Amino acid sequence: MLPAGTSAIATVDIASLYRAKEGQVTVQLLRRDASDTDRAAALRDAAAFGEQLDRLVARLPADCRCLVFTQGALIGSGTGNRIADLTPQLRRQLGLEEAR
Repeated sequence: MLPAGTSAIATVDIASLYRAKEGQVTVQLLRRDASDTDRAAALRDAAAFGEQLDRLVARLPADCRCLVFTQGALIGSGTGNRIADLTPQLRRQLGLEEAR
């Protein structure tokens, strides 16, 4: 669901999610104590990420009852309309650490 006071439009920053996953996998691959099995698991996880993200994004419009655009697709938000950013929600669902 969308937060109160937002329009029936939401955005998702897909590129930031891919960058976060890339960082997460890189850390796993470069760990000194990572075994070959750990590294292979990290690569399998990375390979499955796109499909997992696609499934979550496909459900968003029904879940929020709104139109969902990639963040770069919208220019401005109209007069007084706040547009919800669903990226943090997807970040949590995908198990990605918030970039600081």
